[in-house]
Amino acid sequence: MFARVSGREYIGDWHLLIGNIPQFLDQYKIDIDWNKMYETLKWFLRESLIYDADHNEQLK
Repeated sequence: MFARVSGREYIGDWHLLIGNIPQFLDQYKIDIDWNKMYETLKWFLRESLIYDADHNEQLK
């Protein structure tokens, strides 16, 4: 699978995207605090102006 980057003609590999980090951690049995990981993901989404999970709304 490939991912397009908006505004560019670059095509990347889906395996390099941030969503695969939890799968990587689980696959290699790396001990992680999943609640903290979820809080970090929510922070990332909010700071990137993508989504505010605490208020359940898309940001502009």
